[in-house]
Amino acid sequence: MLKKLKMNEKAGGAVALKGLTVILIMITVIALLLDCIYIGICYFYIKTQMDMANRAVYAEIDRTRLADRELYIDKSTGETKFYEYLKKNLKLNDSLEPIGLNMRIEGPIQVLDIIIYNESDLPAVTPVVTNIDMVSVHSRIEAQIRPIFIGIFTTVTIRPYIDTDLPDKLVKNFHPM
Repeated sequence: MLKKLKMNEKAGGAVALKGLTVILIMITVIALLLDCIYIGICYFYIKTQMDMANRAVYAEIDRTRLADRELYIDKSTGETKFYEYLKKNLKLNDSLEPIGLNMRIEGPIQVLDIIIYNESDLPAVTPVVTNIDMVSVHSRIEAQIRPIFIGIFTTVTIRPYIDTDLPDKLVKNFHPM
């Protein structure tokens, strides 16, 4: 009888160790899953703010050419408007670094591409191999983000890009289907 009790004590320790191992693995998997979700949210947030900055570029359409039904955006004024709104939307300073405590972005943002496609540039292909057949603004940036759990050790680099076409009312006027 005493032998049986000693065997059960050893078996109980092994079961507890297996249970503890399973719990630790589950915590790790859940932490990685939460980090993946957080990275996806940050990517979507930054991409949405880039889209708003791209749309702001359309405020720089040359109105004298627009009167002649020609869509033209000066590239230098368009880029200036893009940077202005990107800094405002993502709360960045002039060096494209986050102002204050930014939960999403760690370190400076690097603008990889800002390309304005006018009618004279069409058809075109973006650097990420997207066909452009309408007046459009393409932007791509690189940002470092610090996830919740993996962020203890490192940052993650994301490179969102977006092509923003003309607003719908202008599309109907200048590109009839």
